[in-house]
Amino acid sequence: MNRITWIRALYPAPAVDVNADDAKALGIADNDPVEIITELGSVKMRANTTRTIPRGMVCALSDYREADIGAILPLDNCDECCGVPGYRTMSCRIKKG
Repeated sequence: MNRITWIRALYPAPAVDVNADDAKALGIADNDPVEIITELGSVKMRANTTRTIPRGMVCALSDYREADIGAILPLDNCDECCGVPGYRTMSCRIKKG
């Protein structure tokens, strides 16, 4: 996995953007620890509640060795051109924890 230095400059710790209304419904507050879960496993990050992410979606950056979102995505779900996992097409669950 490539390491992109500007990501750490913006988000020093692993964080996942969560729609503020979804977070409230799940009992998640800004900066709470959360678990992102797929069929392949789970990753823990901090919640970043926001209104910029549509309801029912989350957005996690892929540059954190200690919270490797790519580890819970199937290898065959990648963009053919650059090999980046197709995040926008993966189903997941998120829970406080």
